Amino acid sequence: NNKGNALRILGEIYMRKGDIDNAISNLENAIQSYDKAIQLNPNYANAFNNKGAALWNLGKLYMRKGDIDKAKETFSLAYENELMLIGIYQSNKQYNELPSRYIILLYYLKKSGQFEKGRFVKHAGEFLDSFAVFETLSDELKDQIYSKIASLLASENIFDELTTKWVMEAVKDHPVLKNRFSKLIEKIKALGDESKKDV
Repeated sequence: NNKGNALRILGEIYMRKGDIDNAISNLENAIQSYDKAIQLNPNYANAFNNKGAALWNLGKLYMRKGDIDKAKETFSLAYENELMLIGIYQSNKQYNELPSRYIILLYYLKKSGQFEKGRFVKHAGEFLDSFAVFETLSDELKDQIYSKIASLLASENIFDELTTKWVMEAVKDHPVLKNRFSKLIEKIKALGDESKKDV
């Protein structure tokens, strides 16, 4: 995992510098390193987490290159990786990790071209079922979690205007989902309004 992390970080440095080919090469090597770690320990959450980060950036790089098919393939791999990580967190009862993981999962569904209504509602429902403990938390902690997820969504521009409209249409017959995503979208809009003030 340490070797993978070093390669991933190097890839991210090349990515920031705009050296796409070297960034891709290092991220691909990092993913291979994480796969070896996962073979040795199939429940190694950190390796899955770091592999997901590498796949995330790799998918973005393929999009920059205009290789949409390769990008979708990479995001599909990220989606499968995320499912495995969620399974580990559920088994370990690390419920605090699940909200942001499910949001990332929905992001991969969108980016890989698999973001259709049935699958979205299914996974959004799993998000709520797995995080039933959410309702037992204090209002202050709930708000912190909402803010964390909203920041992630806003930073990656996951909920653009069209996606927001589509999501609300998808969950209109699911009151709890509708309420949960309405709160997230309100926070995302607030973050956007704040960023405009700073410009």
